[in-house]
Amino acid sequence: MDGVHPQHNPVMACGWIKRGVEFTIQSNTGRQRLNVNGAVNIDSLDTVCRFYDTINGEATIDLCKAIEERYPKAGTMGVL
Repeated sequence: MDGVHPQHNPVMACGWIKRGVEFTIQSNTGRQRLNVNGAVNIDSLDTVCRFYDTINGEATIDLCKAIEERYPKAGTMGVL
């Protein structure tokens, strides 16, 4: 289970550009990004994912409920 945040614009980290040469990275306007929270069943590669305005505690609880709905017969493992 993890959240990812693909961005609308490129983010430069490094590049092979000849010293002294200017290089412009073309990009779109705005700072849009998606917030995707999801989980993968490693046995079947089945996925459960949701899109949110922001990933916070409420989003995580919502994803956990979606996982419980997908696997209603799954038990708890090692819960005290």
